[in-house]
Amino acid sequence: MGDTDGWLEPGKPLLPYGVLHPPALPDKIKFQDAPGEVPLDWRKHAKYFGAREDHYREGFETRPLNRDPAGNVQPRFPGDWEVEYRLGSPGDTVYWDDIIAKWGLPVLNKAGFLNLNLGPPAAPLAPRGRYFLKRPEPWKDEAMHPVFRREMWKAGLSDQQWSDIKPAFLLASALLDDPTTMCIFHAVATRSCHVHVQDPTLKGCTKLQVPDSLTEAEQASIFQKICNMRRWFHFYWENSEELDKYHAYAYTVPTGVTAAGL
Repeated sequence: MGDTDGWLEPGKPLLPYGVLHPPALPDKIKFQDAPGEVPLDWRKHAKYFGAREDHYREGFETRPLNRDPAGNVQPRFPGDWEVEYRLGSPGDTVYWDDIIAKWGLPVLNKAGFLNLNLGPPAAPLAPRGRYFLKRPEPWKDEAMHPVFRREMWKAGLSDQQWSDIKPAFLLASALLDDPTTMCIFHAVATRSCHVHVQDPTLKGCTKLQVPDSLTEAEQASIFQKICNMRRWFHFYWENSEELDKYHAYAYTVPTGVTAAGL
């Protein structure tokens, strides 16, 4: 927080885990050869923007790309900052996922979502949630959350497959180890947080009253309840033909114990 006269810079932002903030993006875009501004369609227009790391090196700044007649990116004015990362999909000949079409592979890679370099255990960008250091024994041995660890997968997960999906599960672990996320799980598991209402469309339904914070005891309790889920489910790779029946990328099915298929 700065002072009321604006003389102090804002304090360094605190991240719950070490993933860079995404670039801030405008709502409209103005093309050089067209009058006025048009609403932004990031699948089509992200390629007209570039980014660089921000002052704190915890996020990105963005600016429109200024191209010369040959298509080379040029400064907009003397002293303009240099673009480090291009937004948008790598090319137009292949259909890219919306996330890649918006942010671009260079930004996603810099943010830690591709080829994540975990570094030493105390690395500043290690994706660890704020509850990580408070974990009870025996769960302090590694950053991976207990419900995502390799033993939760049925036989058949190769070393290469585990290496490929591990960065995503480490990021998911950081989210589960965040007290804000734990508040949601606490509300799901606590009857007093359930409010039964009558909806004109859904009829009878239950709403959750999610607390803003939890006590130390409540955090420890809900962490253990999440860990207890290890007894009742596992992950496995489902064949694509089976998933196509439900137009799904993943689903859960009862098989004696609950199985979460991917």
